[in-house]
Amino acid sequence: LQSTIAIPAVNGAVSPQQSLELLWAALTDFPNWQQWLPDTSSIELVDADPAARGTHLNLHSNRGSESWEISYWDPVKRMVFQIQKGSRHSACAFEIRHAGEDALELTLEFEMELTGFRRLFGPILNRMQLRHTRRLEAALQSWLVSRLQ
Repeated sequence: LQSTIAIPAVNGAVSPQQSLELLWAALTDFPNWQQWLPDTSSIELVDADPAARGTHLNLHSNRGSESWEISYWDPVKRMVFQIQKGSRHSACAFEIRHAGEDALELTLEFEMELTGFRRLFGPILNRMQLRHTRRLEAALQSWLVSRLQ
């Protein structure tokens, strides 16, 4: 599943590159993800080092915990997470692009691994993921715009 969020011109940015850097800084502010990530009660940054490929996050909610690991890291452009919750595996990618002179686009991509009996429920799980993605997109866009405007 893929979704794109339009981010208007960033207040205070003096160049398109600075807009990218400010958006990236907000997006990689992992401890504050719980402000926009639905149902997340806390986020534990397992690694004390600056974020990079291999960085681990533990996201906790009333439905349990998920382990997120950065598997691809291209600062100010793209980051990809491998997500594990029990025996379920999925992936989430964030990619930033210029969309005109001052505006930016943030593309979110989600992928679920449907193995075993989960294959039987693929269409239902995909619809559920689509609803979750739309909620996530709206929450993230609102949070980013409030942080960057």
